Amino acid sequence: MEAAGLSIGIAALFTTCVQCFEYFKAATTLRADFEILLLKLEIEQERFLVWGEDTGIGNSDWDEQSLFNGDPKRQNLVRRCLDAIRGLLDNAEDLKSKYGVQPTSPVTRSADPHSISSNALKRLRLRFGRSPDKPTILRKTTWVIHDAAKFGKLIEHLRDLINGLKKDGHGPRDTLQEKVQTDIAYMIDDIGKLRLLSEACEDAYPEWSDTARSAIDASELGIEGGYLENYPLAQLRGTNVMDVDDLPTHFGDEKVFLDPKLQIFFILMEQCRNQETELPCEQTGLGRMSFDVTKSFLPAMTQNTRSHPGQWIGKLINPRNFTNMDFNRYEEYLMSISMQEINEGLDTAPSTGRFSVQVYLYCAPCSCQVASALEVAWSLGEFPHLDACVRVDYRLQSSCSIASSGINGIQSIISYIKELENSASLSTFKDPRLKVIDRQWLEQAVYNYEDETPTMSKSPADQVLQIVKDHTHELTCAALVILGEADYCIPLVGAPPFPPLSLGKVPRETELYQMSQQWSQGTVKQHWNRRYMGTYTAKPPPVKKRRLPVTSDTGDGSQQSLPPAKRSATSELSQIDSQD
Repeated sequence: MEAAGLSIGIAALFTTCVQCFEYFKAATTLRADFEILLLKLEIEQERFLVWGEDTGIGNSDWDEQSLFNGDPKRQNLVRRCLDAIRGLLDNAEDLKSKYGVQPTSPVTRSADPHSISSNALKRLRLRFGRSPDKPTILRKTTWVIHDAAKFGKLIEHLRDLINGLKKDGHGPRDTLQEKVQTDIAYMIDDIGKLRLLSEACEDAYPEWSDTARSAIDASELGIEGGYLENYPLAQLRGTNVMDVDDLPTHFGDEKVFLDPKLQIFFILMEQCRNQETELPCEQTGLGRMSFDVTKSFLPAMTQNTRSHPGQWIGKLINPRNFTNMDFNRYEEYLMSISMQEINEGLDTAPSTGRFSVQVYLYCAPCSCQVASALEVAWSLGEFPHLDACVRVDYRLQSSCSIASSGINGIQSIISYIKELENSASLSTFKDPRLKVIDRQWLEQAVYNYEDETPTMSKSPADQVLQIVKDHTHELTCAALVILGEADYCIPLVGAPPFPPLSLGKVPRETELYQMSQQWSQGTVKQHWNRRYMGTYTAKPPPVKKRRLPVTSDTGDGSQQSLPPAKRSATSELSQIDSQD
């Protein structure tokens, strides 16, 4: 009799907890952060329901004795966890004082057909012999969120308790993943809810976040939930289609894990040309100079030629390698959307959320390099499913800047972007260069800037490491592109783990190199290959202007004083060296 009583008690506690979760789902909120919190609560409900399903609670043949193998300690642990969950969700005073909710009037509602837990709830009701379509009627007080921080604590406590239930050993992790991913798949008709779910899962359950994004891709392809068995969501996004895990690579003394399909390109450039003019790179004015197209090393006429670095690199990146999505169907879908927009007179620019892979371009804070990088990124953006962005990195060296002044150059670029955006000019907002600059990354670089080890004292391998380590385990990072002066890039091109440079084949200005990973199937042995791609066409060097004396004849017999030439970061560095 005692065992039977405990059996009934655990089943009753479980169903009570399920009902308590519903009290929060019935609440209505307008704030987006509250909606995310409610979804996080719903995610924990899904985990709780799947645990109950795996343990068989509610099945006609459910036997608690066989479930716990007669172990009273395990039985007591489960009971205490369930009782604690019920206490968290059913204690009105604690909910108001500790967990930031306020009571509202009871409501009668039907279960949301697009919630992550809707399928699990249906399966639960079927196990307990109730109609899965019967509306849920809440006769108790329902709750609305009042304090987001306090409510977040409630979710954390629930997560810990549900983790405690899962430590009991029931419900293999693979089974949990499979059931949750299936339940996410059936939300395919509600892209808005899927986007919120992806955000809500991002920190605690990144695999489910990927599944939600995959469901969004499938939804945009017009795939219905009933046909998902022929279009597995797990293969849409975030899978390694070559069945090779991220491989370890040593850059210097540090090991990083990179996607084996990631490529690294080097674009070798000549020294900053502004030093040969009367307007050398001034870091405090770098923003305005960098957006001047005349500063680019690349001729405008080569924009669409095969020899343009952007066109060359873009042809070597295949987005299909980063997903098992049916690209033929995907392209048909995008074409149908474009035709519909054309017929309705709408802008046919691609909408956010469509599948793409990322290409990151890194360069030093030199206006010639930044202007060239913006042009290459613009060219890469013309390829389908490629998103390119430029990151101006003060840690990279150039002949016209040093790390200590380079951070000022980044601040100048940020200020100039804000100035452009405040101009509210339609032509400004359509400027593709404004779209490819990674402003968020620049602002984080300024915020996190500290007096760290000077770049020039780091080994070439460590200089490459400081870039690649930001892209470990990044599923859709297709390529990194490093633009730089040849004198500074040559050591990087031959730095381990890249092959050493051979005598007589030293890289030169205007040359391009491709680094790709090779591995032995079935082993973790991996090495990098370097391939010489060729050369690109650069603008002819500027005509050196003869510096005028401090005073100049104006032609009418009088003399006019000229302002002194601006000093560059190089001259400042030379002065510092001479003092040392």
